[in-house]
Amino acid sequence: MPTAAGWVKLHRQTLDNGWLQNPKLLAFWIYCLLKASHKETTVTVGFQRVNLQPGDFIFGREKAETDLKLSAQNIRTIISNLKINGNITVKVTNKFSIITVANWHTYQSLESDANSLNVSLLTNNQPATNHKQEVKKEKTIKTSPFEDGFDEFWNLYPRKVGKVAAVKAWNKLHPPQGKVLETLSWQVECDAWVKDAGKFIPHPATWLNDGRWDDEPTETATASFSQGGFYT
Repeated sequence: MPTAAGWVKLHRQTLDNGWLQNPKLLAFWIYCLLKASHKETTVTVGFQRVNLQPGDFIFGREKAETDLKLSAQNIRTIISNLKINGNITVKVTNKFSIITVANWHTYQSLESDANSLNVSLLTNNQPATNHKQEVKKEKTIKTSPFEDGFDEFWNLYPRKVGKVAAVKAWNKLHPPQGKVLETLSWQVECDAWVKDAGKFIPHPATWLNDGRWDDEPTETATASFSQGGFYT
């Protein structure tokens, strides 16, 4: 599908969300905005006709790796983060994937009414002006046993022991989820965790309580990542 002419909008709340400090995530987010269709259209993928709505685009992991100079693991972590925070949804088929940018009509509307843009960048729910619904949502999240994406952390963490303790640590510390997933993406490949069948991998609760998401990768840890299939 040829690149469409024109422009897209980038919300100023990107500054508040700290995305400028995560250039890989920001680059992928802008990539999504630029790739997304601005109107309903039909494209051909192989021999299949695919209908795309505004905000949709056909996603290929290998193409994204080439365009953005990111590893498969980087892309996996970023997509997971954006899905958790409600920025995108992903529909996977046996041939391709369709990524949908959430709230496309709100952020990319041609209307100039600034009030229509007063919606949180990190939610796919109702506008922020509906205070009662925000309070209800916040209460629901805080009382959840797996707060703010614990499941994503647990699924990625290679040593699954002491889950109850890990949940308690997660809910107590409120770790920065994007940073947690980004750090784990290279730690799971490092020699200290791979050798001896992973006997030196700390318990999940210990990892959280020690704030290990702030660890810095070594040269050997960043040399290469697994290039396993993902949203091809």
